[in-house]
Amino acid sequence: MKSVMKALDYFFFCRPILILAAWTVILLGAVRHRNLSLVWLLIAYSCLLGAAFILNQLRDLESDRINDKLPHLSRGVIQTGEARTLAWLLLSGALLFSLRAGLYHFAGMLLFLLITTWAYNQAPLRLKERFLAGPASLGVAAVLLFLQGNGFRYVEWPDLAAIWLAVTSICLLTEIPDREGDRQTGRRTVAVVSGVSVTLGLATALMGASSLFAWWGHFHHLALPAVCSTLLQLRLLTRRHCQTGEVNLAVRLSLLLLGLTVAVAFHWFGLLILACYLVARKYYWQRFRRHYPSFTE
Repeated sequence: MKSVMKALDYFFFCRPILILAAWTVILLGAVRHRNLSLVWLLIAYSCLLGAAFILNQLRDLESDRINDKLPHLSRGVIQTGEARTLAWLLLSGALLFSLRAGLYHFAGMLLFLLITTWAYNQAPLRLKERFLAGPASLGVAAVLLFLQGNGFRYVEWPDLAAIWLAVTSICLLTEIPDREGDRQTGRRTVAVVSGVSVTLGLATALMGASSLFAWWGHFHHLALPAVCSTLLQLRLLTRRHCQTGEVNLAVRLSLLLLGLTVAVAFHWFGLLILACYLVARKYYWQRFRRHYPSFTE
């Protein structure tokens, strides 16, 4: 039983729920154009994103402690040495699987790694600490995922604009619950510098623009969830006092709606989302006495 729990510790330390969110963007690309390397691509990005999330947690240990997030490191369930070893193993696997998918995907993965791990986290750029740069860079990384998902075939520019706008909007919203920890650690995010109302307004405008571009390009797998997400954000914008739980609900419902829309084309993906949710709920309760994944925490 201890070995099973330790294996689950490593598994959930890699944040598989967020990996599924990235899979959603890759599969959106595959909806547009069939990709024969899709399986290898998904496995490669699972390894890469797991490594990236581990490195992010090592970098954000103090901020996560203040915000009471991601307890594996702060509670000693995973040691920092173990975390670094696991990250390097996953990076090695990511590069090998991306080569199996093809040289273009290997190059695309290296560029994705450069954006999300180096530019986003490391000096001298540290985009996550700069005003609007963090969400915008993650939006660019999502566009790259989308392009890899459709095998780097020709894509109309409204599709790319819609993806960038939607992901940037959601990333902006995630800054709101983290603003106290970000403020104490010196980060100049939009939520820290401009406050909750401005962040909500900007995120809503971006998601609304994403909806328009998606409808314009007849990209209905993105258009429908983008419209629903815009309505959720408009509801938050009309409230005088917006609670953290309400922001988290809007973010997670937006991701779930997008995942379910993709599951219309890939039925197995819907089953995978359900299975991952049920196992995660049981694991986090037994290990940390936390109700996670949660739509509000």
